[in-house]
Amino acid sequence: MRYLNISLLLFLFACNHPYYKMAKNYPTEAAYSFNTAPDYNNLNDWAAHPYKNDPADSVPKPLKPNYHPDSLADVFFIHPTTYTEKEKSFGWNAPLHDAVLNAKTDYSTILYQASIFNAAGRVFAPRYRQAHLSAYFPKTGADSL
Repeated sequence: MRYLNISLLLFLFACNHPYYKMAKNYPTEAAYSFNTAPDYNNLNDWAAHPYKNDPADSVPKPLKPNYHPDSLADVFFIHPTTYTEKEKSFGWNAPLHDAVLNAKTDYSTILYQASIFNAAGRVFAPRYRQAHLSAYFPKTGADSL
């Protein structure tokens, strides 16, 4: 019985992805049209920007005492696609303002990849309509259209 309870808890926590919890802090798609073009004057259209608090600002604890950001150069980071779900709920391209997808992007590629550059300069990472991962690996000719 003990193993059953542990298995059940693991299953429940595995299904409750942390991005869903973080998504509540993002503007919802309902506030935008699906076809809304990015407005890069709006900080919500940036995954990372020097004028907003974002995961690209992260610095590991051991490096913080000696961390002195140098802004001699700007870093423009294009993150890889994080639109990878099996069911392609948005079709081939994800909307720009999906809260869960933006949280997933920010707390995966922005946190673990873009943040490495924050000691070299100001990090800019735009949001864009991501192509689904399977768009890069079409299985049939119809999929490549």
